[in-house]
Amino acid sequence: MCSDQNQIRFFLSYSWKDSDLADRFDKQLSALGFKVKRDIRDIGAWKSIREFMSSIREQDYVVIIISPHYLKSPNCMFEVMEVLKDSNYKDKIFSIVTEDADIYSPKSKAKYISYWEKETEELENAIKSLRIENTIELAKELRRYKATEITIATFLDYLSDINNPQIMNTIEKIKELVYSTDKQKENISINLNACHYSLLKYVVDGYISETELDEKVLGKIIGIRELKNLKEQENYDLPMLRCEITNNSDKLRTIDSPVINGSIHLNFRDVDYIYFFNIPLEERQLEKGEKAVFSLHGKVMISIIRSLLEKKITSISVKDNFGISYSVSQEQIYEVTNYFNMFCSDLSELSNRFDAYDH
Repeated sequence: MCSDQNQIRFFLSYSWKDSDLADRFDKQLSALGFKVKRDIRDIGAWKSIREFMSSIREQDYVVIIISPHYLKSPNCMFEVMEVLKDSNYKDKIFSIVTEDADIYSPKSKAKYISYWEKETEELENAIKSLRIENTIELAKELRRYKATEITIATFLDYLSDINNPQIMNTIEKIKELVYSTDKQKENISINLNACHYSLLKYVVDGYISETELDEKVLGKIIGIRELKNLKEQENYDLPMLRCEITNNSDKLRTIDSPVINGSIHLNFRDVDYIYFFNIPLEERQLEKGEKAVFSLHGKVMISIIRSLLEKKITSISVKDNFGISYSVSQEQIYEVTNYFNMFCSDLSELSNRFDAYDH
């Protein structure tokens, strides 16, 4: 059995009317050494149910028990909306379809779509009858209903297109797929670091050089350090992320730029992902044991740090030329967040530092 730190994490998404089936899969997954996140034990008293449901994207995999109750539940469909935000959701979802769900015939799909159209219309009409000052929170619910109405057809099409195993075979198939994928992930290791950099003065014969510096020379005058205390910010005062990727396999592998997934506010709009600055292709082709180092810096770091501190970054991952995706561990993301919370929590002051460097 895995240690807590290395346990593969599952989120169990289900309707309470299917609790007996959820109990069964909860026990079976736990018996295999997986860590199962479930509402009945992981939502503390007086804690936010919505916040718990949003954590679905932070888990390695999601087991969804698809039943008529599930497909008509606002909370269950909210969890679906959350997991579909993940660009790799098809690699994370294990669907368990009950016999009475009937998601395969066009007529049955139409009934679920019609159900959400009617639910949305009824809620919208109910809100219209209220005074405007009483509708703020209900308007948020209406947006969720409309999101479900728009998305349910696509979700049903996805579910009906995949080869859902019989319920009795589900655990065996999950074990087979998860263990084979987990073994594949040993081919690449990722180490994420938060640190600071400074453009150190380039001095020639006692004078600061005003000549244009080519990229090779410039690389030699950028100092990078992981800060130990606030005083070190006097010389190393701009934050950055470094992502070191190592090829542990016996095959040549080409690595894509790492991508940060989540809700990131950038230039007056929200984006779902940001790539690390790219490096040349030849430096991304790794023989056995070779490493590639990517970095992310500049003013975009203010947006990244804000999202980390607000826990809106869901994953940081990279793909290789075999199409396999590798993710930074949640422990490393947690450590990076703590680092920025210690040295960069004042984002206004951080913006001033970047402005000073621009001059």
